[in-house]
This record gives sequence, structure tokens and C-alpha cells, in this order.
Amino acid sequence: MDTLKEFSDAAISLSRNPLGIIALFIVLVYGVAALVAGASRKLTGEERTPLIWFLALFPCLVLAVFGWLVSRHHDKLYAPSDYKDESHFVKTFVPVEFKEFNFAEPSNEIETSVNANGTDWPELRKGIYDKNNNYFLTHVIEPSNEDGQLYDIFIYVIKHKSKDFEQIEKAEFFFGKYWGNKVFAGTKVDDYIGVRTAAYGPFLAVCKLTLKNGQVIFLNRYVDFEMGKYLTGENR
Repeated sequence: MDTLKEFSDAAISLSRNPLGIIALFIVLVYGVAALVAGASRKLTGEERTPLIWFLALFPCLVLAVFGWLVSRHHDKLYAPSDYKDESHFVKTFVPVEFKEFNFAEPSNEIETSVNANGTDWPELRKGIYDKNNNYFLTHVIEPSNEDGQLYDIFIYVIKHKSKDFEQIEKAEFFFGKYWGNKVFAGTKVDDYIGVRTAAYGPFLAVCKLTLKNGQVIFLNRYVDFEMGKYLTGENR
């Protein structure tokens, strides 16, 4: 019972991160194979041979795969609790090209007042929220399988800190001449209202929201491909 408890405790501790789960899997596979090879007296020599080869080659395979994981995907082998500061875990998922942008963090070194240079920044920001009635346009992309296109694009409406779209009567989308200067009706799927398209280059998307109270809101979004190199692994 003590041995079983020790194994159980070890298994729990190993299962706290991907690296530990891999180690636990290796131990279990290798242990079962060794147990079968050593304890099964009914096996013939020919039946034992594959197990012996497996026991001999499995560590080499594990070493090769482990070396590949450490060299190519070391940032995915640990859990947040393995870091002294869990914010460092989040930073490991920042795209490679983003790490190369040495932009300064927000500071008050330039503007000492929210009304500096005649700009009322809080009022300006609030005015944008109010003008849009808290609605905004966003998009995500993924590599496209369509001939001649680079990415499939999902363009949809979001509401600031809300998923309530009951006030929207309809959403219309316009992408320009390469889409035949046509207006496309957005469709509602679960908590999203939007359209799907494909493109080989960035473009400006315009959305006209008509609310049930008659208010009309125009939104726009520059559909860029900045995340594309990260998605396709070009910068890895």
C-alpha cells in the first residue's frame, strides 16, 4: 500500500505541467513493457524479441523527441505555477515579432495632464464609446484553403463588456470593389454577428448597424494580416 501511495503521490505531482505528464506517460509505458517482458513466462523467445527491442529502442526515441521538444517548443512544457511570477508564463505566448518591438510602456513622461495641449482625453475616449453605443468591429484570421487567397477572415460586431445584441435590427458589411461593391448582411451565430470572407491582402471593412430604435451606427475596421506570419510560423 505504501508503494502504491508513493506512486500515486508522484503521479499527482508530475501531472501539474505538460513536462510532468510526458514523464509520467514514459514511466508507465516503459514500466508496463518491462513488467510484461519479465513476468510473462508463457512468452516464447520470438514473442519476447519485440518487447526486448522496444525496451532497447524506446529510450532512444524518447531522447530524440524530448530533445526536439526542448529545442523547438520549450515554452509549452511548463505550467504557470512553475514560474516565480506567473505573468512570465503569459509572456511566453507573445508572438516572436512582437518581442522584437521595443516600444516603451505607457508613462506620463510626455503628458502631465489629461487636458494637456487642449485635448480632453477622457472626454474624447468616452465620446467614442457613446458615438458607437459601445459597439465595435473586430476580426480574426486563419490560413485559407481557397485558391488565390491568403486568409479566411471572420469580421464581427462586439459590444463593450456585453454580449447583448437584442437592440441590433441588422448589420450590413461593405468591403469595396474587390467584393463587387456589394453590401453583405451579417448573420447571428451564438453570441456573434458578422460575416466570413477570404482575401489575399489587407482591406478596410465598413459596417452599418441599424438599431431597433432607429439609430444608425457606422463602424470600421482595417483588416490587417499582422498576425499572419505568426499563424503560419514564418517568424519562428
